Amino acid sequence: MNPLANGQPAVKRIQLYLPETAEDVYYRDDIGNISTSHLNRDDDYLRLDLVPRFPLFGGWSTSFNMGYNLPSGAVLGTDYNSGKFILNSNILPTITDDVFFSSLRVKVILPEGANGVEYDTPFPVEVTQGVEVTYLDYSGRPTVNFKANNLVLEHNDRFNVKYYFSSSSLIGKLITVICAIFAVLFVVMALSRVELNITDDTREKENNFAVSKLETLFDERDEIFQIFDDAINEYVASEEKENYDEAMRTTEEKLNAVNHNLAEASAGLSKGVHKIEEIIGQTLIMINSIKENHKLTIDYKILKKIQKSNYTTQHKKAQSKFESARDRSDILITAIIESSN
Repeated sequence: MNPLANGQPAVKRIQLYLPETAEDVYYRDDIGNISTSHLNRDDDYLRLDLVPRFPLFGGWSTSFNMGYNLPSGAVLGTDYNSGKFILNSNILPTITDDVFFSSLRVKVILPEGANGVEYDTPFPVEVTQGVEVTYLDYSGRPTVNFKANNLVLEHNDRFNVKYYFSSSSLIGKLITVICAIFAVLFVVMALSRVELNITDDTREKENNFAVSKLETLFDERDEIFQIFDDAINEYVASEEKENYDEAMRTTEEKLNAVNHNLAEASAGLSKGVHKIEEIIGQTLIMINSIKENHKLTIDYKILKKIQKSNYTTQHKKAQSKFESARDRSDILITAIIESSN
């Protein structure tokens, strides 16, 4: 393209004429859609103004894709003498500016089953034929490729491609689709009959391992409860609050870790997973009861904030909550072990 022909030092736009029946016109590059384009309808054609993302100065270049759809009746006809279909179109795009085509490639993809291909071009070009295979094709689609160099707008003329295409070829496509559907259904049916479950022996080993790990964690939990009792007894005897706070913090962390490990270990159980969740809930009730008892003990024996009668009454209530939660937890633990044997 020669920008100086319009008295400009750069190419700022490209104007094309499209057939009036053109639809779904697009203009994009590797980045995406280029919105700087305008499509206007004139009397018997469409005028498309393409504005590049940046002006093209001498030696500069850009790459983009522009395309559109046409009704087949606009370019496809029938030769009633030979019975062939005729594809007739311009070999060059219709551009209003002074454009020079250093290289031209035109690729015509015919429907699958087309044969007896003939072509006619307005000037000598290099022609090759091939086959392109795409989705659900059984033999591929014939292609005709035109190649020419050093062209100007005066070369723009009509070319045509003639070919036979029988409607019976559509049956082959239908059969291909049907076979593809049946192949998918056959694969699905075959996979549904494959046994992918873990064997009973493996599952039993995993279950036994999980039960063994849970028993260890339950014992560890009971040991942690004893540490809570030791911490409050030592605090009452020494009145060292920092040591007590540190002991409570580390012990709670250990108990949280045990609850977390209980939840993980329960994944290996064949049944009784919901009981583990309830055991964790009962454990939380027990720790809250312990904290309540500790506060009562501190208020009565160290801070002297409550009377003995009040302490005794509230202590019994908190201890009752603890024992009730522990009994419920023991029942659940026994049920898990027995159901796994």
